[in-house]
Amino acid sequence: MLDHWCIKNVSKVFKKIYKPKPGEVAAILTYHGINERQVKGCLPLRKFIAHLDFLSEAFNIVKLSELVEILRRGKGDKEKYVAITFDDAYDNFYHYAYPELIKRKIPATQFVPTAFVGGLNSWDYKQGKDNPFLKIMKWEELRRLDTNLIEVGSHGHSHKHMAYLNEEELKVEIVKSKEILELELNSQVDSFAYPYGELFSFDERAVRILKESGYRYAFTTHFGRSSSCSDLYRLKRISIWEDDEIQDIKAKLLGYYDWLGPKERIAFLIRQFLKKGRSLPV
Repeated sequence: MLDHWCIKNVSKVFKKIYKPKPGEVAAILTYHGINERQVKGCLPLRKFIAHLDFLSEAFNIVKLSELVEILRRGKGDKEKYVAITFDDAYDNFYHYAYPELIKRKIPATQFVPTAFVGGLNSWDYKQGKDNPFLKIMKWEELRRLDTNLIEVGSHGHSHKHMAYLNEEELKVEIVKSKEILELELNSQVDSFAYPYGELFSFDERAVRILKESGYRYAFTTHFGRSSSCSDLYRLKRISIWEDDEIQDIKAKLLGYYDWLGPKERIAFLIRQFLKKGRSLPV
């Protein structure tokens, strides 16, 4: 798996040999934490403010639901659109990112893992000692979010790799999380972001249950500047990393990271092929 340093350097080479065609952009950006100081997994606040200033000048920042509708009807204008999303509902969003969004009247979507509301990101620090303990927003904080600007979606109930779960466990992650959010926040929940979000982290069973449960769309972390409206349950996003400067966001939105999409698709297909091979009778 390539780290951020490798990916950025490959993209710099790509930038020298490829000139993207100017065209439509309807991109969904994925942030996680925002913090005053440098913390793993969290973008420093000063960088986030710079990102917002750049995006406000260069793009139309719209609600996630609005961007999905733009994709659904087919983008027929020359405008460039972005939607901003946050995964995991860290409380540093509430303390640092949210005030900046409110100040600028910029919409965003927060995807919440319902079992961890008011708790900690145990799924992160179980994966490695260098992952920091981060608090998750409380229900009262989630209720205080301005619903005119901030949409809330599900990030599963307990932030698990969905491809490894049985049918009943999948229903807990998908159905229970929706029911809890709608009950606690008294609002309809239409969107779902797959925990981890790679193509191999969920399967057709999850997609089927999402549809049956009333979700209108779901989001991966599969890289892409725009998604096909033909599959609203595998929508692509662009991950923003804690070391991303303005030039990195520009490169991602201009197309210099587009090679990541096919790379991830090929890796997924190879993984599926090997998995089928291991399941064949001897």
